[in-house]
Amino acid sequence: MRTPFVRIAAASLLVPAVVSSPSFAGEFKFSGSAHYYYRDFYDTLASPPGETSEIRRLRPVFEYKGERWSARFMPDLARETNKALEAYVDFTPDAAWDLRVGRFKSSASVDQLKSSNAVAATEVSGVASMTSNRDNGILFGYGKPKDRWRYEIGVFDGAADDEVKGSLDGGAEAAARVVRTFPLDKKGAFRLGLGVSGGNREGDADYARLARYRTPGRSTWFRYRSGAYADGSTGRISGFADYYGGPRYAQAEVVQSRETVRLGTDRVSVAHRGWEVQAGYVLTGEDRTYGGVDPGNFVVPGLDTPVAVELTGRVGRITIDNDAFEAVSDPLSNGRRADLAGLALGLWFDNKWRVTSEFSVVRVANAASGDNDTERVLTVALVMVF
Repeated sequence: MRTPFVRIAAASLLVPAVVSSPSFAGEFKFSGSAHYYYRDFYDTLASPPGETSEIRRLRPVFEYKGERWSARFMPDLARETNKALEAYVDFTPDAAWDLRVGRFKSSASVDQLKSSNAVAATEVSGVASMTSNRDNGILFGYGKPKDRWRYEIGVFDGAADDEVKGSLDGGAEAAARVVRTFPLDKKGAFRLGLGVSGGNREGDADYARLARYRTPGRSTWFRYRSGAYADGSTGRISGFADYYGGPRYAQAEVVQSRETVRLGTDRVSVAHRGWEVQAGYVLTGEDRTYGGVDPGNFVVPGLDTPVAVELTGRVGRITIDNDAFEAVSDPLSNGRRADLAGLALGLWFDNKWRVTSEFSVVRVANAASGDNDTERVLTVALVMVF
């Protein structure tokens, strides 16, 4: 049957401001964010160099927070389809464990799990795109915020890499994740995490949702042939390490994403692999946390506006399974490997408003010839949080 394994059970909470409600004994809250992107291409993979701009994200957020449960609904009005990005309910009957039901971030990638308002670069890491964006499911978690161990286990519909679950694929996927925190001092901590998932997806050529990988400039450098669809086992293995200490942070991730793809009579199991390393430093001295930077040490003369300045570098690689090019992906028009390097300068303002400029270079090795195509792009992202 091509029906979702888990149906969304969260209602839209359409209220214009924070108000108290005696019947719910909690609080309704309205917030949101808007992201505007400008890109100047010096080299591209396909189209001529030039400038582009877009409203990348437009996300109002409606939330209810009570003592034992909460709910969240977040559409993305900038998306052409599948606009209901998040809709879930959280149950927290005990401080040590929690339960989430609905559509939400189910990824085992630490960078994918961050708020898009808090990432250091202009886009999430390349390996984050090798995990699902959002999925429909049920997630059980154990571990208080200050505990050294955090455990999570859940069951989901099963979304393709970097996809929001919205297709009619059948099947389901189980996932588990564990994170160990090592406090280093009053402000610093080092974490290690491991995630694993496995299941089955049964797709349809007319409604296929398969992995495709894109550059920071949003150019697609790998996709499957038209008519290919999921048909069998799927799963991911991921690991990460990160460190936050004062103005410094570092993060490393590795991911293997496996799926079974059918095209006509050909059926292939493929496993793509990727890694990425990031490191950053807040030049104005504020603490860098998982949620971003709160400015305060430097005030712009004449404007009475605090600004924090962050410098971030990253490198990474994604490698496509050779078996994909035997039948289900065209080697002439797709890459076998993509290498990324980027340097970003971020300006953080009050309320997490941010302007980030990143110059990134991606080299894609063609699967047939081995020749490198290069994308060089300057991306400026304006992030407005309200």
